[in-house]
Amino acid sequence: MASRPLTIGYVNPEYGSQRNIIGKCSEWEYVRVRSFASLGHKVLCRIGLAEKGRPPYFFIGGVPEGMSHIDLLHFWNSVCLPPSRRPYVTSFETTVPRAFSNGRLIALGLKSLLSKQCRKLIAISEHARARQIAFDAEYGIRELDEKLTVLHPPQEVLCNDIDLATRNRDCRNGMRFIFVGKDFFRKGGAEVARALIEVRKDFPVEAFVIGNYEYVDYASSWEVDSAAEMRKLFSDNESWLHHFKFLPNPKVVELAKTCQIGLLPTRDDTFGYSVLEFQACGLPCITTDIRALPEVNNDGIGWLVNVPRLPNGCADFSTTEKMRELSRTIENGLVEKSREALSSPESIAAKGVRALNNIKANHSPETYGRRLGAIYEEALS
Repeated sequence: MASRPLTIGYVNPEYGSQRNIIGKCSEWEYVRVRSFASLGHKVLCRIGLAEKGRPPYFFIGGVPEGMSHIDLLHFWNSVCLPPSRRPYVTSFETTVPRAFSNGRLIALGLKSLLSKQCRKLIAISEHARARQIAFDAEYGIRELDEKLTVLHPPQEVLCNDIDLATRNRDCRNGMRFIFVGKDFFRKGGAEVARALIEVRKDFPVEAFVIGNYEYVDYASSWEVDSAAEMRKLFSDNESWLHHFKFLPNPKVVELAKTCQIGLLPTRDDTFGYSVLEFQACGLPCITTDIRALPEVNNDGIGWLVNVPRLPNGCADFSTTEKMRELSRTIENGLVEKSREALSSPESIAAKGVRALNNIKANHSPETYGRRLGAIYEEALS
């Protein structure tokens, strides 16, 4: 009788889990596990005692759907409290324990990570790995460094070489740019709009900007970022500067395949998944050089806008004036890099090919699945 497939338990089907965990190793079965911590958080949200959209970054043993047996737990940005009766690994984008550094749970979180049940810490970037090592050193815990590994997110190829060559031939009458960011201001949407209006004085460009500018987030401020300004800019330039508050991902990909350059001049991002998708469509990208972005983009396959950075690789937007300075730097850099690219259309085509090859070489879903499977097997050995 054939043995049953080994089973991975995951907690939430959030974007990070979808991108890095669920179904990524075809030889394993994935089953959702309900965390008592998450269920409790939902109850607290409903009665107004907790903030929606910020789930607890810890797991307290729950019940798997269908009562399936779980061989290994795989968390996203989370740890298990108290130490799990089952072995677990956790993928993370900044550090773990996350959101515990000023709370009473830090000791329990670190105890769990140091336990034998925590088998591996999977950083999604070298930047995250370095941040975790610094975090561990801050608490005097170097034993965790041995559990660290890096596994960049996978990305399927979204175009072929013939489509790419045809698109580059058809761009002689102007270039098309694309930007997408749910958090419009944090991702650099305002700087994109202002910069391209300036660039269009010298070059025939068309742009698609996707994101909602009606709210701010932690890297934005109404003292710096103006919805009214954006509304007027898009209205005054609607013949070529096309704005959408939202488009589903398949529509974004379809649109990207008609463009030549992708944009993510972000103020703060743990990784930059849209850059991977743009590159998978054969688009070289203009990005900032913060956090993990230099691992995804460089001047050989795209263009980097250099911004003032803190020692940990993040941009500094801690005050309103520093945020203004950062915004000005990004806008000026976008103008410079866009003009540089548009002055040399052949470089756009060449970088597009190299960007696509980067996805094939460094983000193969098949390779990712094999490496993840090897981590699972090691965790259970």
